[in-house]
Amino acid sequence: MFRFLCLILALYRCTAQLQIPDECNRYTEIPEVHRRGKNYVRSADEPHVNDYYLEEKWYGKDGYDMLTEAPKTTTACGTISPIYFKGTIPKNVGETVTDTACAVGWLSNCMHKISVTVKRCSDTLNIYYLRSTPVVFSAYCFGRLDNDRDIAPAPDYVANSVSVLVDIEWDDPENSSSKENIKFQKPQLVFKCTFFPIKEGLVYQVNWFVNNKFIMSKIAENKENLNELAIKEEQLKKKEIKKLGFVIKCSVKALAELNGLPGSAVHSAGFFAGIKVKTPKVVLQRGEETTISLVSTVPFGCIYYSLAKHPCRAFIETYYTLGTSCSSAAVVKDPQGMLKKPANRCRVVIQVTKFNETENGEKRNWTQEFQWTVSQTDNGVYKLQETYFKIKLRVSGADFDYLWSEYELDDIHVYVKDNTSSWQRKTCSAYCDPHMTTFDGTTYEMQKSGIYTFYKHKELPIEVQLETEKCVVGVPNAHCPCGVYIRSGADIFVVSTCPNHTFFNFWHCGDGALQVYRDGDKKFQIFLPTGAIVTVTLSYGYHINVAINAAPRDLNNVLGLCGDLSGKRDDDFVVDGIDYGNITKCGRFECRNEFIDLYAIKPEDRFFPLISENTNLTENLKTYNFSTCFCPADVKPDSNVGKSECSSNLFTQCSSPKQKQRMCLVKRTRKKRDVVDQLKKLQLHSLRISRALKRNKRSLVAQTISEEQARVICLAKFSKSNSFEYCQTNVPGIRNTKEVENCIFDLNVTGVTKWAEDALDAVTHQCIHEAEKNTTLQNTTIIEGGQSIADVIKEITCPNDCSDNGKCVNGTCHCKEGFGGSDCSFETLRPPVVHPDVGDNICDTADSTCDYVHIYGENFIDSPKLTCKNKVQKIGINGFTLNPSTVMRAQGEALSPFEVKCPTTGFRRRRETQNNSIVFFERHVISIANDGILFGIEKEIALIDSRCQVTSAVYNKYILKDGYCFIDGKCVQSGAHMEGDRREVCLPKNDTFKWTRIENVPPLVTEPCLMYRPLPDISKRSSTTLLSSLEETLNDFELVEGWYGTKGYNMPLTELTQSKSCGAMSGIWLQGALPARLNETTFGLACVTGWVEGCVAEMSVKIKSCSPSLNVYYLKPSDVMYSAYCFDVSTISRRTVKTTMETTVETNTVESTKDSDDSHSNNVGIIIGSIVAAFIVIVCLVVAVVIMIRRKTKSYSFLQKHFLQHLHRECHKKKEDDLKS
Repeated sequence: MFRFLCLILALYRCTAQLQIPDECNRYTEIPEVHRRGKNYVRSADEPHVNDYYLEEKWYGKDGYDMLTEAPKTTTACGTISPIYFKGTIPKNVGETVTDTACAVGWLSNCMHKISVTVKRCSDTLNIYYLRSTPVVFSAYCFGRLDNDRDIAPAPDYVANSVSVLVDIEWDDPENSSSKENIKFQKPQLVFKCTFFPIKEGLVYQVNWFVNNKFIMSKIAENKENLNELAIKEEQLKKKEIKKLGFVIKCSVKALAELNGLPGSAVHSAGFFAGIKVKTPKVVLQRGEETTISLVSTVPFGCIYYSLAKHPCRAFIETYYTLGTSCSSAAVVKDPQGMLKKPANRCRVVIQVTKFNETENGEKRNWTQEFQWTVSQTDNGVYKLQETYFKIKLRVSGADFDYLWSEYELDDIHVYVKDNTSSWQRKTCSAYCDPHMTTFDGTTYEMQKSGIYTFYKHKELPIEVQLETEKCVVGVPNAHCPCGVYIRSGADIFVVSTCPNHTFFNFWHCGDGALQVYRDGDKKFQIFLPTGAIVTVTLSYGYHINVAINAAPRDLNNVLGLCGDLSGKRDDDFVVDGIDYGNITKCGRFECRNEFIDLYAIKPEDRFFPLISENTNLTENLKTYNFSTCFCPADVKPDSNVGKSECSSNLFTQCSSPKQKQRMCLVKRTRKKRDVVDQLKKLQLHSLRISRALKRNKRSLVAQTISEEQARVICLAKFSKSNSFEYCQTNVPGIRNTKEVENCIFDLNVTGVTKWAEDALDAVTHQCIHEAEKNTTLQNTTIIEGGQSIADVIKEITCPNDCSDNGKCVNGTCHCKEGFGGSDCSFETLRPPVVHPDVGDNICDTADSTCDYVHIYGENFIDSPKLTCKNKVQKIGINGFTLNPSTVMRAQGEALSPFEVKCPTTGFRRRRETQNNSIVFFERHVISIANDGILFGIEKEIALIDSRCQVTSAVYNKYILKDGYCFIDGKCVQSGAHMEGDRREVCLPKNDTFKWTRIENVPPLVTEPCLMYRPLPDISKRSSTTLLSSLEETLNDFELVEGWYGTKGYNMPLTELTQSKSCGAMSGIWLQGALPARLNETTFGLACVTGWVEGCVAEMSVKIKSCSPSLNVYYLKPSDVMYSAYCFDVSTISRRTVKTTMETTVETNTVESTKDSDDSHSNNVGIIIGSIVAAFIVIVCLVVAVVIMIRRKTKSYSFLQKHFLQHLHRECHKKKEDDLKS
């Protein structure tokens, strides 16, 4: 019976907690009570106390009462119209009085009347039911209970060194306590007003101001309570201070006592709280970079658990309101250097202040510096269309923090100065044999063989190397460019027809900073990250011409055979203050050998090495962060994916040219050996192609042409060109004097008339470049009909003026019958030349899909008519063709005049013939036609799998390796079984081309049972292991997905009762069943235990039985931070003999016996339980009635006291009796 009384006591206590407390327990403290005294003198910087907006409710403060006499002045109580209470303050505890309060005015001590209710709560506490005042700048007056004595005069105290300091504290929110006393530590900023000296016996008052607006006043009654003068983030929030970026300051004054007269106030300087932009305005020279700087003046804190840290972070991100990613825009260098990762590049991480973090025992300096390198993307136009950009900044990722979240910083204004044109119309070139022209226009001859630095940037890892060789038979000193090797960071692109290393492709890749486009059959355009453009054109005799158009970033920043781009010619041959411009006679040529030798490159330093084993190449090719990021204005805060538009270039190319882009062939790998192997493979191709081309190379043989004849030929070539005539008339800087003289000289010396075309190409190249970059030429109002000069130039300019074999229509050559190619220089009446001995004769399906094969030769034309004819032959085991060849055709892709890519996927069939003969491999016999009709000689390529197929001694025949089967067109290793049927096994001794069937194969132990991982920290994962006993929490939030298991351990199948079990903040238990049989697989739900609920998150789990003592679990990372999967020692063992049916029967038998023994006791228990339930209901009704009576009468206090005391004594006595028994 006494137990029921104890239950009643517990019910009462629960019910009592639900009662609403009376007014004395729920009043609000009077705001700014220390400024409401009758003698308080308001400082000039203080606002008036104003109760005009006061919320109607109960107010009070222990030790303070409302004034009952009218103040002597209207400026008393910190306001203009003070209010006093005309009634009598109640004397007895519990007594309530309602009377009138009067507002003092200039003409009367009671100009306005207000009803005020006063209730006596204790000997030192009266509470007041106050309403908003009837007039503005009026306030209720309050003073201490001992306010009758004399007022203390103002002390002779003046504060020094008044300043604002910021700190961070971790407070416990009101609801921080939860299950097992786990608490959150929430950070908040604290601003402290520091001053000197601090004297004993004074009261200090600090007034706080934000953006010169008064916020609140603080009082410290002694020097031990100076921390009460600080203002916290929560208090700022209540004052509608929503975001950082404000200026906060304080003023200090002292009083001899709390209600005394204040002394003089001293103000601090303003403290900027937020992230200060140190560079609000930057001026950027075109082609240069500058830095924007930010500094954080306050710490950024992070929420932590009391036992485990909760990770968080925030960012400062940039975005733009003016400028676009196209044409010209303000961009930032990738701040983290992480272009290859999917993070947003328009942001930097704010350093987090951790809980209780110190540095050398002291709180560390909160100041954080942030910097971005800002530049301006440049599309190379001569006159910038946009020279002003606004960069906006904001904080993202701090949603949990009131002041930091979406905090917008001050704008940064970027002005771009375009005050120089020294880089415009500057082209460095090497044409014909070769005539060299520096960026500043100085010309000279180069008649030497070797490799040279043609162009090199002084600040960036960008370089162009030029290789030359002898090129005219009969003229010993005549040399021509044959190779250009372009490097940017870890990227190298090669155009080479030099002896022994002909190549047209990427040789190495690592940055993706080179953009390469092929324009027709003979021209490549390579865009450097700076915006400079390298144009490489194949010339007659398979030699090349090179031209580099400068970009703004090249100004005073380049060296090499192109000279120093400075705008002055007299320093082109000056290097480090020494003039290397001496002229040397090279036969009939005037050379600058001293200057040329200065930039000669050793063979081991060339970018395109002759020796593949030169591993020094890959070691020196370090990647470089060229990447820049444009940050669009429409990005929403906290957007993470795909918002920053990043590029590996420092220039802008808004739309890709019409040319075909050449992608990288050699991928960068981690292993040096892999790179060397790729280089060897490409070197082999290069050598084979070079030897074939060398046998068929068009030799340039010297002929006799007089100077006058040469002049006639050259002038005729230029005068027949419509594009040249138009450019010379309408485009500034286009003249033919230099090119015509070079043409005449070359023809007179060598007799090679084809070089007249190269001289003309040098002029038209510069003309087209001007049309693209000179915005004046793009003005559509210059010519009637809405066309611009640039439009006309693009329409009438074609490569090589179509070689006199076609007509130029809208910039494209329409060739005469029998001619083809982008410049109509190829003869289509004869098929292209294929070199059968060049390239591999096999395609290994073990290394690639073999969807395409490469055919090498000459005179391949890049056109839609380029056709690959493929005869597909199915070859049997004995090497004979099984059936007639299948002939199919498909369009090929000309990668260069020397290489075609032909598809095989449309021709490949299942490896089985109509007579069910086994197809061992396929042979593709391929020929090429430029016009789809005239096919050249054929090349055979076999598609094999090198894992099991090797070349035999017989030509073009392949055999099967020992230890392998070849089944259904696939290599199968000896002992391997058919997928899905373990009885079918590869046994080469029985049959190399069919499965061998084996009966009575033992059951397979599946892969999870062999490949599982042991559970980490298994000893800590017990459901009885509490977190408080561990040094650090387990965290399966970062678990690697996969199979896990440990013999003798299984996940618990019952709900956990404690949240801190299993060595983590939240344990994870299994809702489901374990496998009952060997090799059985079951599925369940893993439940994360919460502080209130037993399953706050669910994750699917797969369980597989591997042995009687081992289950393996397929676990995924937990969805909840600092939770861990629980594993207990398992007491369940599977029986392999007794069946599940027998176990069930035995279990049912035992349970039925137990049920029959306990049936009588269960019936008695049901009757007693019903009586107890009825009794509890009656007691609850009685308690409810008593509570209602208590609200109406005071007599209940006596009843409550004695009734509860009696129950307590009886419960305690019963407990002692139980202990004794």
